Amino acid sequence: MAQNPLASVSSPDGKLRIDIAQTDGQGTTYEVYKNGTQLIAPSRLGLSISSSNLSNLQYSTSSVTAIDESYSLPTGKVDPYTNSCNELKVEFIGSLGKKINIYFRAYNEGAALRYEIDGIENGQLSEESTEINVAQLESVWAQKYQKSYETTYDERSWSEMVSLTEGMGSPVLVKTTGDTYLLLTEAYNTGAYATSKLIAHSTTGSFGFQPVGTVNLVIPFLSPWRVIMAGTLAEIVESTLIENLCNAASTDDWSWVKPGRASWNWGGEDADNVISYDIATEYVDMAAHMGWEYFLLDDGWESTRDNWNGAEDTRRIIDYARSQSVDVLLWANQNKFSSDPAQIKSILNEWKSWGAKGVKIDFWEDDSQAMIKKYDAFMQAAAELQLVVDLHGCTRPSGLRRQWPHLLTSEAVWGGELYLGNRVKLPASHNIMLVLTRNVVGPMDYTPGEFATKWGSVSQLTSWAHQVALFTLYESGVQCYVDRPDHYRNSIVESFLKSIPVVWDETRLLEASPESYVTLARRKGSEWFVASIADQPRTWHLSLDFLDAGKTYYGYIYKDGGCKAEIAFEYMPNLSAGQTIDIPILEEGGATVMLSESPNLPKPWQKTYEAEEVRTFGKKETDEAHLCSGDKYVSGLGRGNRLPFTVQVDEDGDYALTLFYMTDTDRNAYLAVDGGEKLYYAFASSGGLTGSHLSMKALILSLQAGEHSIEIGNENELAPNFDRITLKKVVDSTTSGIESLPDDKPQYAIKTWGNTLHVAPQSGETTCTLFTLDGRVHSRHNLAAGEELTLVLPHGYYIVNLNTEHNAYSQKIIL
Repeated sequence: MAQNPLASVSSPDGKLRIDIAQTDGQGTTYEVYKNGTQLIAPSRLGLSISSSNLSNLQYSTSSVTAIDESYSLPTGKVDPYTNSCNELKVEFIGSLGKKINIYFRAYNEGAALRYEIDGIENGQLSEESTEINVAQLESVWAQKYQKSYETTYDERSWSEMVSLTEGMGSPVLVKTTGDTYLLLTEAYNTGAYATSKLIAHSTTGSFGFQPVGTVNLVIPFLSPWRVIMAGTLAEIVESTLIENLCNAASTDDWSWVKPGRASWNWGGEDADNVISYDIATEYVDMAAHMGWEYFLLDDGWESTRDNWNGAEDTRRIIDYARSQSVDVLLWANQNKFSSDPAQIKSILNEWKSWGAKGVKIDFWEDDSQAMIKKYDAFMQAAAELQLVVDLHGCTRPSGLRRQWPHLLTSEAVWGGELYLGNRVKLPASHNIMLVLTRNVVGPMDYTPGEFATKWGSVSQLTSWAHQVALFTLYESGVQCYVDRPDHYRNSIVESFLKSIPVVWDETRLLEASPESYVTLARRKGSEWFVASIADQPRTWHLSLDFLDAGKTYYGYIYKDGGCKAEIAFEYMPNLSAGQTIDIPILEEGGATVMLSESPNLPKPWQKTYEAEEVRTFGKKETDEAHLCSGDKYVSGLGRGNRLPFTVQVDEDGDYALTLFYMTDTDRNAYLAVDGGEKLYYAFASSGGLTGSHLSMKALILSLQAGEHSIEIGNENELAPNFDRITLKKVVDSTTSGIESLPDDKPQYAIKTWGNTLHVAPQSGETTCTLFTLDGRVHSRHNLAAGEELTLVLPHGYYIVNLNTEHNAYSQKIIL
């Protein structure tokens, strides 16, 4: 401990202590100890201000106040929040009698400090001298500072840290001795100051704070908190210290704030900036079907293009969504707003009058004091109008959802949007680190749940089960689902995605190793959701010791299947505390276990049929990339070579049939069920013939209980290579966004008379392909939105195939 400290304060459990001292060489310093071990060596304190000399601080007096309170917020990883600490106020006197107070808080899981200045003139900040000198630094994970915070948290040597001239974005994770870690960050960033970068000094383990841009201090002044979270990874991840350091809201009535899940047109359309009423209604319908609270209408809604009429169609969508019990969030660029509260309220009030319930505001990308003041003005205006807020392209959270409970989430993360442009950019190691860093300090709008592009390409680093696990691992007051309606509604996890909460009563980190694996358990009511992801293959040994003793639970497990693009379901009854479940996880894979006291939750049915296991003259190939199920696929199909599957279903009903294929060019294949008509479908190029180019195509079959034949082929041309097919019982027979067989064609009108064919698509750009009955392409026609097609053809049999970006339909006609 410090020799002859001026003052000390300990945490409520007595294990963490902060000592304050003064020496001739270093001036005023502080140290932090936990369990008797020095975590933070003597570290300087101080601010320099242009208007006053605050150097040569002399200790005056100190006092300790105990804080012990609980509170609830509309969102978060726990409910209620518990704020328990001891606060030390140390008063100093500088030159000419100038006063400065420094507050220190000692929590069981960390320490924090801030400055208070009064009694001097306003001035410009010259320098902040605050240091965090880690006593024994073993490892550090930090991101290079970017104003959007959209980069990775990488393990770096100290020389690499020092070489980051742009500094580091917080939080920064540090490993010290044993199993003790530190998480370094800020709390309560308001317009009174700027957000700060962390910088590495030349001395190993010495960090400093560097506010972004010019900072003008208005006296009286309170700085943001400088935060050192300290403990095991579990103590850090489970902590709400960041919110606890913030002021409470000025009013108690936040009953209008509604957390929730959101369908998202920008994500599902692969960031194509497509704006269309028909597309928007698909996403509203998905939200309604899934029981989600929101539809997020992203960039482009104010435009007049693509048959979209700006505000008029936006109001139509909001009205339609309201009729489906779905609320709408509207996207906007922050540059649409000034810092004038009246101007902000004028714009927001108009959107509110249309029925919008909240906003997603993007492209802040500036940590300067001027921009932080703009955040303050915007959040105040949104609160007065009772609109919820999602911040994007923004500063990282600092606990302000306690002051602004309508702040549902913030981006400040390299997240799921990246899949829309680069499907191999987000490794599992990064997703693991986010649980231990970024998401600790506040809600995170990662936008998880990516299965495939809108064209069906499933190539990406992480498995589908890994993506599903992120919904539990990442806390966000609004969880934006990044994929398309049909990809979720065809999936074995459809019913599960209806049930995952976004607000939690309890959070526990069960195990973690930075960049290697992480397992987190969250409780809502009596149900537990436990998720794990890993960088390398491993067996997850899930101990159920956290369950209530004496109770029986039922496990609903969604885990990696035969390849990354397959999810397997397992139901495990009669589980109890003390048992262990073993679950294999693929490389960059994952799993989620829902533990309920009810045995009556949905138990989805899905059956996989491997192409290489049927009798065929096609060639059975080995997939060297290990991305095909069973590492096998079949090539050389078509021109008489076919895939004859025999399938078995136990119940009458509708089934989603998904075909997993690869092709290096656009190809066609027929589907014949139970020896029926051979209806041809177009398979878009996936970019190659091996598992690295795996894609999927889905359609709906109505099947009676029993055995059925499903044949795939092409009588005259080459067909795609095939990996497998899957059959999944459709929970809801609605087929919006899913390719359907001829019993349902909601988006197309096909009429014939004599030898004339008339096609009238009811939405979007459409490709009409006319096949002869043996599968040859007769003609292909590209139709603009609203355009109709009339053809006079020779008498005979044809197959008409219509494709938009989102739907496909085939029908046999006779002329």
